[in-house]
Amino acid sequence: MKSDKKVTVWILTLVRVIIGWHFLYEGIVKLFNQAWSSASFLMESKWLLSGFFHWLAGDSTTLFIVDILNTWGLIIIGLCLFVGVFTRIAGVFGVMLLILYYIASPPFVYSSLPSTSHFYIINYNLIEAFILAGLASLPAGYLWSIQRLFLFYYTKRREERFPVPDNQQKQTEFGTTRRELIKNLAVIPVFGTVFFGMLRKRGWLSFEEKNLAARVDAISSASLISAKKIDIKELKGRVPAGKIKDLEISRLIVGGNLISGFAHARDLIYVSSWMKAYFTDEKVIETLWLCEACGINTAILRTDENTIRILNAYRKRGGKIRWLAQT
Repeated sequence: MKSDKKVTVWILTLVRVIIGWHFLYEGIVKLFNQAWSSASFLMESKWLLSGFFHWLAGDSTTLFIVDILNTWGLIIIGLCLFVGVFTRIAGVFGVMLLILYYIASPPFVYSSLPSTSHFYIINYNLIEAFILAGLASLPAGYLWSIQRLFLFYYTKRREERFPVPDNQQKQTEFGTTRRELIKNLAVIPVFGTVFFGMLRKRGWLSFEEKNLAARVDAISSASLISAKKIDIKELKGRVPAGKIKDLEISRLIVGGNLISGFAHARDLIYVSSWMKAYFTDEKVIETLWLCEACGINTAILRTDENTIRILNAYRKRGGKIRWLAQT
């Protein structure tokens, strides 16, 4: 029976660490992705509290606060679960966050947001919520964790100060061996290894920017180009189109690198951030409208959340430009 309990403790500890890493990684990705926003997710809500979610996404200040709370909530909850600190509190807040995700986008309500999986009624959010609820119901210090280690030393010191009579059972149930210490702290090097792997996988800069930062092969300044601005009414004609079977595609297709903030400006790394600042949602929508007016009916754009959010807003206003999804 004792060996069975050890196996159970190990399995549940591993489950807690895995879910913790999932939360933590999701939060870190959102933190370092300047284009990320929860607006598209909130605006897609069509079930309970949909009006509330739409209200959150409709105001820029409120949306900014929601994004911060969501990002740091994921990071803090994930970190606590991963290393094993305040696990019961983290579990409760994790359940609350997952339930909000589920209510905002249940698997039985159609959503235009891309998904690589198929669910009905039960999805990842609901599964993780039930698992976290189970973990949160466990006694403090039941699983291997830093919290268990502190709880052991606290209980040991209390029993030393206030000895328990021989006819009463001591509360200390933890081992005092070096192996016990290693088990409780084993997650620390694991966390470091996984975190290092994440940095290698994602990096803080794009591949192009990292190479440019490592070696500047030229010193250049901004180009001065004098161009005459013309009104769209001065155009002599619309962009011609060709056909692929029954599909008509303009011979000029608008690209999405600049819209997504990829300037490809050689050693001028800062230009990407300028492009992101310039191409606000309204500016992108205005650009797409101008393309339509010129006869450009197709755009090749990325499939990130920022682009999807803008396209949804654009189509709700009647935009008809076709989207070639760039993965």
